[in-house]
Amino acid sequence: MATTAIVPLKALAAAKGRLSGALDTAQRRRLVGEMLARVVVACRGCDAVDEVLLVAGDAAAGDLGRGLGLDVLVVPQPGLLTALAAADAATAGAEATLVVAADLPLARACDL
Repeated sequence: MATTAIVPLKALAAAKGRLSGALDTAQRRRLVGEMLARVVVACRGCDAVDEVLLVAGDAAAGDLGRGLGLDVLVVPQPGLLTALAAADAATAGAEATLVVAADLPLARACDL
């Protein structure tokens, strides 16, 4: 069964905005990048996942995903449901899809 993990990631400028009192923009971007990298490792380590698709909220988020070797779909309209609808259309050939949040720093392949 061909399974695609869909990882939505909002625009980097808006990512982790609630931490803006403690972290500056560059620190928040590094945090997002580190958490995304860990999620990607978990997805790639899961035998049930054949492909990982990053649904990026802006070009900067897309570049982050491409840097990790991911297939990227940029969906600049805000909202998780909009991103997932676009991903659903893009993965129409997949037998199954799995949505994995980009900010799960403790995710492991066995969790998926």
